[in-house]
Amino acid sequence: TLLLGAKDNPLAVNELKEKLESNSDEDKILAIKHITSAVLNGDPMRDILIHVIRFCATSKNQILKKLLMVYWEVVDKRGPDGKLLPEMILVCNAMRNDLNHPNEYIRGCTLRLCTKLREKEILEPLIPSITGNLSHRHSFVRRNAILTVFAVFKTFPELIPDAANLVANMLEGESDLNAKRNGFLMLFHCDQDKAIAFMNRILDQVPSMGDGTQLVVLELTRKICRARPQEKTKFIKCIILLMETASQSVLFECASTLVAISSAPTAVRAATGCYAQLLRSHGDNNVKLIVLDRLSELRSVNLACLQECVLDLLPVLQSPSSDVQKKAIELILALVTPRTANEVVSNIKKELLRLPQQSTSKQLFIQALQECALRFSDVAPTALSVFSDFIGDSASENATEVVSFARSVVAAFPDLRASVLEKIVEAFDDIKSASVYRSVLWILGQHCTTASEISAAFNAIIAALGQFPLLSEPSDNSAPEDTQRKDTSSGPVLLADGTYKSQSAASSAPATTKPQETFRDFLTSSSFLGTSLSSALVKLVVKARQIKLDAESLNRMIAQSSLVIVGVIRLGTSPQTKVYLDGCSLQKLYFNLRVLHESSPELLRTFLSQWDQAFAEFVKSNATSHNQLQPEKEPTSHVQVDDLITFRQLKATSALTQLEIEDQEFSGARHATGGSSNDFISRLNNITQLTGISEPIHVEVLTTVHQFDLVLDFLFINRTNDTLENILLDLVMSGPLEACERLQPFKLASKQQVSLKVSVKIKAAEKSSVVGTVTFDAKPGSGESGSIDLAEVPISVVNLLRPAKCANHEFVSMWADFEWENAVPLTTSFTDVGDVLQHLIAKTHVECLTSRDALEGDPELLCAKLFAKTVFDEALLISVCFEKQETGKVGGCVRIRSKEKGVALVVGDHVRATFGC
Repeated sequence: TLLLGAKDNPLAVNELKEKLESNSDEDKILAIKHITSAVLNGDPMRDILIHVIRFCATSKNQILKKLLMVYWEVVDKRGPDGKLLPEMILVCNAMRNDLNHPNEYIRGCTLRLCTKLREKEILEPLIPSITGNLSHRHSFVRRNAILTVFAVFKTFPELIPDAANLVANMLEGESDLNAKRNGFLMLFHCDQDKAIAFMNRILDQVPSMGDGTQLVVLELTRKICRARPQEKTKFIKCIILLMETASQSVLFECASTLVAISSAPTAVRAATGCYAQLLRSHGDNNVKLIVLDRLSELRSVNLACLQECVLDLLPVLQSPSSDVQKKAIELILALVTPRTANEVVSNIKKELLRLPQQSTSKQLFIQALQECALRFSDVAPTALSVFSDFIGDSASENATEVVSFARSVVAAFPDLRASVLEKIVEAFDDIKSASVYRSVLWILGQHCTTASEISAAFNAIIAALGQFPLLSEPSDNSAPEDTQRKDTSSGPVLLADGTYKSQSAASSAPATTKPQETFRDFLTSSSFLGTSLSSALVKLVVKARQIKLDAESLNRMIAQSSLVIVGVIRLGTSPQTKVYLDGCSLQKLYFNLRVLHESSPELLRTFLSQWDQAFAEFVKSNATSHNQLQPEKEPTSHVQVDDLITFRQLKATSALTQLEIEDQEFSGARHATGGSSNDFISRLNNITQLTGISEPIHVEVLTTVHQFDLVLDFLFINRTNDTLENILLDLVMSGPLEACERLQPFKLASKQQVSLKVSVKIKAAEKSSVVGTVTFDAKPGSGESGSIDLAEVPISVVNLLRPAKCANHEFVSMWADFEWENAVPLTTSFTDVGDVLQHLIAKTHVECLTSRDALEGDPELLCAKLFAKTVFDEALLISVCFEKQETGKVGGCVRIRSKEKGVALVVGDHVRATFGC
């Protein structure tokens, strides 16, 4: 319903009557506009109905007739007793005259009005005129006549019992494509046998018909092939022909229909080709995301066929949307095989180099190259070629990903170790981040084994440090003299031709461009980098001793390493610098300094073995986390002779795949929920009773979240023995909610029940609620009214959360960036820390990022990281720490961080309510 606000003040009833009685069509048009606005806003204005009929129903003005049709649609056509008003007979006569009007536009508009009428007494006298328009000479009238017959037959089938025959006979000689589409749509819903017969006759002509007809044909094809599998071959040929259409909507439906009716490899390849074509040609990112979701669903059903078509999906990587790129890379990595790995890596590398400097997708592409290199050793050298291009990237995140990639390759492929170490040494001076330097130093210290590698790495580190000492003593006289010399440097300048040019202080001032930071600059501002540097140098010296490097070189390395470590200690303890060394770092530096001057073989072997053991544990932990981030692989099914046969009709909704769901009648609602189960039990859990047991009307509501929308399904039950009229539900939204429609009043007979759905737009993931009031007329015609205040319907943010996964470094980065934190202390009745964590995960819809091995370490203490995203793609971070107290109960703290303050607060309240705190 459209609410119209009057620009001028509303006219009085007498003024409206005067304008209706006027001979001017402009006055009548103005009066009808005011009357229609008043009716839409709740004023029935029944006294003025007869004036509208007397003075406007016979007018020949087309604008006035159009406004009258809007008025006939919204006006209350029944009296307080529920019976049709006598005046409606005159309206019915006027509509019959318009249905036989010589103007095609008036006929068509009147037919459209008839599709919106729900009064049987009005429609019954109009049936002959409606069916007569099926054979009108103008296609506009015929198209609307078919829709009117369809609407009347759906509502009152007894009024036109032969509607299907009438439309089928009309389609025999119909030439208009839109009229054919409407007729076919009517037969599809009312008489499928006649629709199938008609489709069989036009099957060869379908590719030349309009998009609307083709979409209906595809929808009917799915139903026919499900009911009559023996006719599948005939319709598959038609679908293959439709795949050559230029319409993208038809192409999408062709692919969906093809995989729904056939699982043959040829059909799957053809459908994948259609999806790939849509990814290349369609410009809407939302459509690309939907298509990628369909391909992901298809991958779980027929993996082998999609692996053959993985190269067709590579062009989607050129999309500027990071969301599309992320989903496409996830799908491509799941489909890549040793045969296609080289081509996939080459394309990913090419797209990575084409990305702009400030692109946020570089990390995604680097991670994809890393996974391909680790899975397929043949492409590792190709993937590693991006190392030199990005290790010096100004964005530290990209350089960190590249170094992490190199670290994984060096550990997994010893044959590539020498080339990677050589590239690191060459690019050592180009690094622009302290965190990257730390990782590079670790790689050099851990993996350099030969004399040439150790010498090259050590010389590169010492050369990057510059001249010693790292911290020079300040001089009392040099600084003022330098300052004075800089201040007096401005003056006349002798030019090449012998003349003088004055030079101002502003022109002689140095440029304000910030110089590039060097390794030495990072060292003087990062205490952790100094500790990493000392460890790398010590490991290089220890390995040089093991391979028995010549004494001169070894002594030089020991001396220079000692000088560096002492310089780092001075940097961390001097008040002149900003570097602060904690006690643990100082102890580590002193220990490294001691190891440098030890020559015991046992101590050196122990020293290196501890490093190797720590590295092995690190690799194992990374492998566990990597496996958790990967999608679960479908187990290989082996069919035995005594295996049970699965019937799709007997499956629970949660057990259906997307392709099976779309074959059912409720596919639209099921897809809109984003994959949530609509089983009966889950529906009962979301029902809220809004009225008490003594109220005349029982009201309850079922809340369902559909992506960005909330659907409130109200159930009204009349408990009294009387008919209740003018029942109106008035809702008030609090929080980021917005009603999408205005509700209309209705009536309830004794003991009758009515279901009413209300769509609400969710603007943000914040705390919100819905309250309302129900008003009604207690007795028909008495004027007595009643009202019921409904209970509050809370809309929890938890219903908008979806479990998600992310890498450990992404979690740490977001934890540092998000400013809103809500710390919730808990004291629970649980006696096991693992049960507390599982209960929290189940109630808050989050995913645990901590590995299972880490959770099983201590039975009395547990720390874990949880992650989720809202439907608006907002991240929610949770860090939990539980321990068993002296009483035997589990207590702890839950820290929640989010970008939005409301999300953190609401989830914290939900956690408290979950544990009864």
